Amino acid sequence: MKMSLADLDVCAREIEEVRDKDSCFPGMTQNPLRRDPIWQLEMKTMQRLFTGHVMTVGLAVILSSIACDGVAGERGQQAEARIRVATVAMHSELGEFETNLARIAFWSAKAQGAGATFAVFPELCVTGSLCNSKMTQESARAIATKAMSIARPRLEALCAKLGMTLVVGIVDPTADRLRNGAMVIDPSGYRTTYHKLWLPNANEQKWFEAGKSLPVIESQGWKFSVGICADINYQSYFSSAAHHGAEMMLCPIGGSGRDSLVNKKTGDQTRQAEFHRNLHMKFLPARAADHGLYVFYANQAGRSGDYWYPGLALALDPSGKLVGEHRPTEGMIVTDVSRKLLQRFESRRGSSQRVQPKNSAGQAVAVKIVGARKTEDGFVSLFNGKNFNGWDIMGRKEGWAIKDGVIHSDGGQSGKWLRSKKRFKNFILKVEWKVSRGGNSGVFIRSGTDLALRPDDMLLVTGYEVQISNARRDDSHCTGALYGFVAVKPRPDESADRWHTFEIRCQDNRVTVKSDGRKCIDFDQSTNEKTKKKPLTGYIGLQDSHSPKGHYIQYRNIRIKTLQ
Repeated sequence: MKMSLADLDVCAREIEEVRDKDSCFPGMTQNPLRRDPIWQLEMKTMQRLFTGHVMTVGLAVILSSIACDGVAGERGQQAEARIRVATVAMHSELGEFETNLARIAFWSAKAQGAGATFAVFPELCVTGSLCNSKMTQESARAIATKAMSIARPRLEALCAKLGMTLVVGIVDPTADRLRNGAMVIDPSGYRTTYHKLWLPNANEQKWFEAGKSLPVIESQGWKFSVGICADINYQSYFSSAAHHGAEMMLCPIGGSGRDSLVNKKTGDQTRQAEFHRNLHMKFLPARAADHGLYVFYANQAGRSGDYWYPGLALALDPSGKLVGEHRPTEGMIVTDVSRKLLQRFESRRGSSQRVQPKNSAGQAVAVKIVGARKTEDGFVSLFNGKNFNGWDIMGRKEGWAIKDGVIHSDGGQSGKWLRSKKRFKNFILKVEWKVSRGGNSGVFIRSGTDLALRPDDMLLVTGYEVQISNARRDDSHCTGALYGFVAVKPRPDESADRWHTFEIRCQDNRVTVKSDGRKCIDFDQSTNEKTKKKPLTGYIGLQDSHSPKGHYIQYRNIRIKTLQ
């Protein structure tokens, strides 16, 4: 999906200019506006946003309100003391995870444009509520497995690109039984998947296994926990999270009750949303105030399968005050979170009564601390995930692209190679790569201004190619080898279509290569007649997909640490 934040803003303005505030809900299969010219403009705009995805979406209700805790803080002012959190009441198409992931990307970009660095999405929003459908669990597991494999890398790239922390509801198929989960990803990557603790009815207990741990996660300098839908009914989860330092509770919700209040002819869900709002406002203010926490509530929106979801988003501050609200359509609120206000209620978090929480199966729940991810000391990124700043394209520009924060090259495009603008002598280089079956590429180190890859040509000009391939080759020309010079031992994993990692260390005459954490090259170039005069300084390079059409190579997370 190729889109910039500028594109998103232009499209959003077009939608806002034509939207009908009283229209029925996005994504409804019975939506009469499909014949309306406003609808047609809406669809044209959304299709431009989500090029490459099959979309069956309706009207998108853009940023509905920006709520704050009473202090109109400017963006960037007191950055460490204030953040913004987006609470998204998103519509999900049942089983259509590609469509739903595209919606998550859209709303995340809108949130980031409004200054948010955190966002919470509804329960099971990636796949829709499969448990509220007629499909078998076997069919649901197949959908969930595919969705999980696609969602994690795509959301990791999205969070890295936008600099955001996301909490996203998903069916987790990784255990023997399915689990109702919320995936947590931040700019550094995947953090954890929370599993719903309280399964409130026989249907959910048939479909899912209850979780056994409550995470307190530190991300971007803030601490938070997660509660899914029925979890918010239980004070012990809030008190345990607060006691362990949580400042916020981010709550994905998928409540669909009282659909008898929906006007199904028009799609008007006003009365249903009002019921859910009033029900939860009976106790959410106490959850926030008793524990000095911000609480964010994000429910699904509109009709999904045979169920109707009220399109409700709520935000409460640590005093229990409602500071943001959206209903009854797809939409979003963005709320200021103030560390100063949190400090006023800090004693409530520290003194929260410690009650051993249990899940719906009566099992003890352990608090799991997910600390801030440690940065790699001394490493700097060579790729910003957005453009080729810091690199020269040494072939056809059409041979290279950036997709979802990943460098991509297709075979047969003559992209040749990317060359770093800087030259390096002693360093540790880390790079993740993925190649197609039968593909061919490589990482160049200590290279000259141009390449001569054959061992007998221009030995004093070029450095080495650390080979990437899964074709049938000997150990001197396979993945991890210093191509044509040094054979690997042992031979690394060369599996196609999955991410691998190189760690390449150059220290004077010694070159070592680790592939997927396992050392396969340890070479002193001064001991070999063909290499002892090779340069000790040169460029870093990434080869294109050096294969015919139909093949590809991808690179991401390219970091380097200079050594003395």
